[in-house]
Amino acid sequence: MENQKLSNQVKLSYEDRGSGNAVVLLHGFCGSSQYWKEIIPLLETAYRVIVPDLRGHGASSVPDEPYLMETIATDIALLLDKLGIDKAVLCGHSMGGYAASAFAGAYPNKLAGLSLIHSTTLPDDEGGKQKRTEAMELIRKEGVAPFVEGLIPKLFADQTLQINKAIVQQAVDIGNNTPPLGAIRSAEGMRERIDRTLIVEKLQVPVLLVAGSKDKVISPDKTFTPQGAHIHKHKIEKAGHMSMMECPDELIEPLKTFLAQCY
Repeated sequence: MENQKLSNQVKLSYEDRGSGNAVVLLHGFCGSSQYWKEIIPLLETAYRVIVPDLRGHGASSVPDEPYLMETIATDIALLLDKLGIDKAVLCGHSMGGYAASAFAGAYPNKLAGLSLIHSTTLPDDEGGKQKRTEAMELIRKEGVAPFVEGLIPKLFADQTLQINKAIVQQAVDIGNNTPPLGAIRSAEGMRERIDRTLIVEKLQVPVLLVAGSKDKVISPDKTFTPQGAHIHKHKIEKAGHMSMMECPDELIEPLKTFLAQCY
C-alpha cells in the first residue's frame, strides 16, 4: 500500500498496480481496498488499477466531519491529480458507487466510464435514513464490532453463508478494522446523499450497472433505475451484495467487456 497526502489534508492509502489506462475501484461501507483483492490481479495485466481505502476506512485518514459523497468524490479527484491521471473509469461498490456517482456529477471531464456494482443512484428513503441514524447511534455507544457483525451476514447470498464461511469472516475482519468515527461519518454522508439518476442518464461515457439476484441490501430494480443507450445492465444470479468476494469470476467478465468499451 502507498499513501498520498492530498491538498485537503486527507491522507489516502491505496494500491497502484499495473500500467495503462486507469481503473479506480471504490469499496463499500465498512470495507477497504481488500474487498477487491480477487479482482485486482485480473485487471492489472491490462490496466493501471488504483484501489484506495476511502476516508475513514482502512489505513486512510479519519477526519471528524460529515463524509458527504461529494467530499469522497473530491478525495478521489485529488488522488488522480496527484498520480498524474487525467481520466479514469470508476467502479464503485455500494457506498463506493454513491461516491462514484457523485464524482460523475462533479468531475465528468475526468471520467472515462462509470460502473455501479451493487449500488444505486437513488437516495435513502425515510426508513433508510432512520436506519443510518440508528447505525450511527449503535456505533457511538457500542463500537463498530456489534454493528459489523449484524451487517455482514446480510451482504452475502444464503448459499455463500453456508459454504464459504471463510469469505464471510474475512469481510467481518475488514469491517471490524473500520475506525468507529469513520463508520459514523460515512453513515451520516450516505444518509444525506441526493438522487443522481439523471446525472448517470446524461453521461457521455459508457455505464455498467451490476446487480446480484440474491442481494438483500440493494435489489436489482434499484440498481437498474437509470435508463439510456449508453447504460449496460448485468445481473449475477448467485451473488448477494458482494460479488467481488463471492464470485469474482462472474464479475470480471462483464467488467472486462465494459472496460474495453471505455478505452
